[in-house]
Amino acid sequence: MEDGAPGHRAKLTTQYREWIGLQPYKVSWPASLPDLNPIEAIWHIMKDRLFAANRNGQP
Repeated sequence: MEDGAPGHRAKLTTQYREWIGLQPYKVSWPASLPDLNPIEAIWHIMKDRLFAANRNGQP
């Protein structure tokens, strides 16, 4: 599965993929989706809790 990152389009990568007979499968969504990058969802939760604590006067 590829997302269009430079490493997936590099000449060496393309040549190797052709050599082993692998056809690329390109995804139609950006790699920054939270489903593909779960750490982003965790950061969002942490930021929400931090800002909520600051609004409530907690250190």
